[in-house]
Amino acid sequence: MKTGKMLKDLGLNERAFAVIKSSVQKIESATSGEIALALTAESSSYAFWELFAAVIASAVFFALLLPFAKNIMQFSARFFWVVPAWYMPFVYGCGILSAIIAVFFLANIRAIDRLIVPKSVFRQSVYERALRYFSESGVYKTSDRSGVLIFASYLEKHVFILADTGIAQKIEQAVWDKIAAKLASDLGKGSGEKAFLCALEECGVLLAKHFPKKNEDRSELPDGLAVL
Repeated sequence: MKTGKMLKDLGLNERAFAVIKSSVQKIESATSGEIALALTAESSSYAFWELFAAVIASAVFFALLLPFAKNIMQFSARFFWVVPAWYMPFVYGCGILSAIIAVFFLANIRAIDRLIVPKSVFRQSVYERALRYFSESGVYKTSDRSGVLIFASYLEKHVFILADTGIAQKIEQAVWDKIAAKLASDLGKGSGEKAFLCALEECGVLLAKHFPKKNEDRSELPDGLAVL
């Protein structure tokens, strides 16, 4: 899925990015906690599942063609004195190959991708991508282990909020999961800016309560929304 298409669908432009960044900075001015935001068009290519669907579709196509073998032979007889032995395998082979190619490319359409890829695979892929970015972005490196990652994946319609150990000791994961579910739902409505701002506000309240601002506290993570 194209990143540009995702940003357009969510209404995220330069102004929206600036507003989100400003919101993160405002929240972090009242807490020692750190918030990292990330958004990706998709967390995996899902090529295996797209190819699997294409192969299954081609098998069905082949089965549907079998009863028409006689008709194909009769039609072919118009063009040959004697139909070559290789002709039928060639026709069926071309048909199967065409079906595989057509379905494989169709499977890259967002709505179809969501139909053929199991939801459990979507969820696991997003979770693994979120974990990877948690490490890549250095959320785990904050001095008080007080970093929080809000990770959203658009194709899969999944959001994960991962909190470092310092925060996990005071705030249960179920609380973050509830905010993540609401953010995923709000993103599905097409207003990316509003969705992220609402999620940030809820996270900010929790962090300010459990991790008040310290003297000489400095920002350790980028404040804006990272698009991967």
